[in-house]
Amino acid sequence: MSAQTPPPDRAATHRRCRTVAGVRARPRAGRFAVVVATLALTLVACGAEHAAEHPNVLIITLDTLRADRLETYLQDGRDTTPRLDAFAQECIVFENASSNSSFTPPSHASILTGLYPEEHGLTHWSRTLAEVPTAGEMFNEAGYRTFAITPLRTLFTIGLDKGFAETVELPHEEGDGLLLLADAKQINAAALPWLTNFDDQPSFAWLHYYDAHRVYGRQGPEWAGRYGSHPDTAVGSTEAWYQLDPADRQRLGMDAAKAHYMKDRYDGGVAFLDEQLGALLQRLRDTGVLEQTIVVITADHGEVLDEHFEDWFSHDPHLVEENLHVPLLVRLPDARHAGLRIEAMVQGVDLLPTVLELAGISTAERRFSGLSLAALLADPTDDGSATDDKAVQRRPFIFASRRGREPDGPDANPAVIALSRDRRRMVRSQGHKLVHYVDRDSFSLFALPDETENVMDLKPTIFNEMRDGYMRMISNMELADADGGPGLDPVTLQMLCELGYLADCP
Repeated sequence: MSAQTPPPDRAATHRRCRTVAGVRARPRAGRFAVVVATLALTLVACGAEHAAEHPNVLIITLDTLRADRLETYLQDGRDTTPRLDAFAQECIVFENASSNSSFTPPSHASILTGLYPEEHGLTHWSRTLAEVPTAGEMFNEAGYRTFAITPLRTLFTIGLDKGFAETVELPHEEGDGLLLLADAKQINAAALPWLTNFDDQPSFAWLHYYDAHRVYGRQGPEWAGRYGSHPDTAVGSTEAWYQLDPADRQRLGMDAAKAHYMKDRYDGGVAFLDEQLGALLQRLRDTGVLEQTIVVITADHGEVLDEHFEDWFSHDPHLVEENLHVPLLVRLPDARHAGLRIEAMVQGVDLLPTVLELAGISTAERRFSGLSLAALLADPTDDGSATDDKAVQRRPFIFASRRGREPDGPDANPAVIALSRDRRRMVRSQGHKLVHYVDRDSFSLFALPDETENVMDLKPTIFNEMRDGYMRMISNMELADADGGPGLDPVTLQMLCELGYLADCP
């Protein structure tokens, strides 16, 4: 892509806009509506002047949202996300989008840096983001105002606030054995004043919503019981009901009725999230912001419910499709390419180079592991064979990884280290998935959609091709410092323990 300049100085234009918008006239009652409408249109028109060349960019990440909970991806008739599904009709829908990790810090860092977890270094809660360029920094340099909000303040303490000029950390509540993070309604209330503030700069914002995450349906009985009820309302109400191995399920008496109710609770939390996202998007539409903005809606990862024997109601550490297949909706100003559905495999690292190019910001001096999808939006049928600068780059595999916490102490038993850390990496083609269990130095090959039977010995040619491709990917990565950053402070550690993220808690 050819280099482009940051947004030009539009001070004169916006002085005129602020003068018109700031009229102090006191119209008679009969003229009031006309004046208000005129001022509103003037604000929208003034904002649109920068939007045509350098639109706003809004990235919304929905923690723990599986792609198949949107009717857009799986037509099951349950109607869990009617507002998101309606919005998807104005979007480009990526049918095969994948997260780059199975849990929150590394996957978000990949979205905000365009780098794989091994490259940005934020591979676990006990790490911090390496000294790599971030989306906040890149948009700041291009003349954008920048904003980020998350209910999980720990993401900022480990480096994901880097480059954002404004960040908001919302308070949490404790009660009934739960740590209740701010919900989507609170996030909307904090973010909308910033998003709808017409200024002389385009804006870049990241909004992180947590409502689909466990504890499922914690927004109250209306949502926990929206799709079904259970006589024992304690089912699914605390962290004790999550990350359940077979022994845990036996201890809790997890029968089919309880498992079904747990899934209903999950859908209830998703429905609450959908309602609030609908309110956010409608507000952006009403104020004219939506038509000036590239909107990206995706998830950091999905969630295993009861599909896999090893763990129920969990995401990390398993690199299975329920955890990695995420929704990805992109709405362009004026809903360009609305209804386009793209089958190509894409991943979280692709988002930053894509929105930078769509926003007219040069990436010539940037290094990304992701590929810009901008050309793919223009020509989704391109098979990658063209030779011009705008040819679509296609990849044979997508990549994901996870790395558990490192045991403390110089005398830790190597076997304990391997079990606790359990590093896993994955490459996936359209039909197969290769998983490398790094600390065990073993591989499994799965013929998708099945992820239970290792077919490595049955398909040696495919195994060798994917293993060689995987090794090439690893060798091309610029690995971050393996030692990571400093340890977490006691307050943060306690919060992560209460949220069920850490196993070794006091």
